Parts: sequence; structure tokens; C-alpha cells
Amino acid sequence: MIKLTRLNNSPVLINVDRILSLHSVPDTVITFTNEIKMMVKEPADEISRKIAEHRRMIEPELLHDVPFLLH
Repeated sequence: MIKLTRLNNSPVLINVDRILSLHSVPDTVITFTNEIKMMVKEPADEISRKIAEHRRMIEPELLHDVPFLLH
């Protein structure tokens, strides 16, 4: 899970395996696999970086600088 910030400044932990897409409009909207959406303060590129870091920490032998696409 990664820690992000809702627009009301409250912290939230997000399960990265449930993220379907990220959109910047201009705040970042996360769409989850169940189609629920959430707006957060962090920019999409920062979230993408956090996802990559999280996955490298979980499975370092499988992932090496895997690019993540922003939708």
C-alpha cells in the first residue's frame, strides 16, 4: 500500500493492486478496479513513482525500472 493525501488533507492508504488508472484534471483522480474514483493531492507522476517503488520493494527480483503508463 502507498500513502497519499485526500483533498481535505487527510492521509489515506491505497492498495496499488486495485488502481486501474490515474488522471490529472488538474487534481489527480484515481480510478480503482471497482470503478470507484478518488481525488488526491499528489500528482500522477509522483503516484506512479510510489507504485514503482512499492512494487520493487515487494518483488525486487522481478521488477527493474518497469515504466508505468499514465492514462
